[in-house]
Amino acid sequence: MKTENQKKKAKTANQRMESNFMITLVVTVVLVVGLLLGYEVMMDNEKSANVELVTDSSLTVKDGDKVHIDFDSYIDGVAYDGATTGGAGADLVIGSKTLEGMEQQLIGAHPGDEIEMYITFDEDYKNNKTLAGNTVLFKVMVHGIYQEIVEEAE
Repeated sequence: MKTENQKKKAKTANQRMESNFMITLVVTVVLVVGLLLGYEVMMDNEKSANVELVTDSSLTVKDGDKVHIDFDSYIDGVAYDGATTGGAGADLVIGSKTLEGMEQQLIGAHPGDEIEMYITFDEDYKNNKTLAGNTVLFKVMVHGIYQEIVEEAE
C-alpha cells in the first residue's frame, strides 16, 4: 500500500506528464499550422506601439510581415481536413519557415485576396504522413496584415 507521501509524488509526476504533453501539443499545433497567438504591445517613455490587424486592400504582403489567413487543402480534388484552419484563422509570419511552401507564395498578396497555390510535399515529409508525396492545393484567404500603430503619449 502506498503512503500518503508516495501518493502525492505520483500525483505530482502525473500532473507534470500531463502538463508536458499539453505543452508539446500546443507547440506542435503552432509549428504545423502556424498559429502565432497573442497581442503585442511595445512601450517606451513617449510612445506606445500597438500591433493591429489591418484589412486595407492597398497593403501588400512582404517578407517579415505577420498576416492573418484562413486556408483549406485539397488532395486530388478532395477536401482534406488534416491541413486546414477550419475557419478559425491563423497568424503566419512570412519568412518564419513555419509553412515555408505557402509563405513565399503569399508575398505580393493583399488583404481580401483569395489565392490558390499548389505545394508538393517530399515523400519523407514527417509532419503529416497523408501529405507526404502529394501535391496539395491550398485555397488561402488573406484577411489582413498586422501593422504597428504608433500613438503619441499624452
